[in-house]
Amino acid sequence: MTTLVEARKERLHVLAEMLAHARIFVPGDLALDTEWRSKTHAAVEAAASEDGLAAEVRDLLKEVLAHVEIVEDANFKRRSDRALAEYDGIVGPGQDIVYEYRWQEADGTWSSWRPTPNSGKLDYPSEACEIQHRIAGASR
Repeated sequence: MTTLVEARKERLHVLAEMLAHARIFVPGDLALDTEWRSKTHAAVEAAASEDGLAAEVRDLLKEVLAHVEIVEDANFKRRSDRALAEYDGIVGPGQDIVYEYRWQEADGTWSSWRPTPNSGKLDYPSEACEIQHRIAGASR
């Protein structure tokens, strides 16, 4: 028999999986993914009385179900990334996120992590071998 805590944890897991799926698809493909839509509707309904992170993810999914084009909206992406970062334990409840990048030098050493500029234009040396990106918790 499943306890209430286990059931809530499983509902959050399913919601997070559905949101992560939505984040990797373009709206046209997502609109045609009837299996995802069906599972997401069921997950949203099952989480109707949830609060906290589960409610945040549920509400983001409601937005996608109502308007799939929202997955390309910068504000939606940031809110989704923040919720998924909390689910993954990268940030604490309600903590904001920052996008960061670093590069690998020709000798194999890595630069320090730097905030990704809002413009998206990264500043790194032309000799950089590889660029990495991550989401981190914003300083409080």
